[in-house]
Amino acid sequence: YESLYIEKPVVCSNVTSLPETIGDERFVFKPLDKIDIADKVEKLYFDENYRNDSRVNAIKMKNELKSNDSIKTVYSIYRSL
Repeated sequence: YESLYIEKPVVCSNVTSLPETIGDERFVFKPLDKIDIADKVEKLYFDENYRNDSRVNAIKMKNELKSNDSIKTVYSIYRSL
């Protein structure tokens, strides 16, 4: 949520609700697959097109999360800690 909210390129693991949160399989890796993790992180760092696509995806998903109040829920939880 945090990376999406500040519109930063991001990759994530394919566990829990993360794939649905990021919304695009291109930016999801298998957490036990070192090669897959390294590939995604390397692409995010070196491949400008991939990084820009991830940023555009972050903006899209941020807007979707805002439209269903998911962001408000997360911030409410953070504030209560």
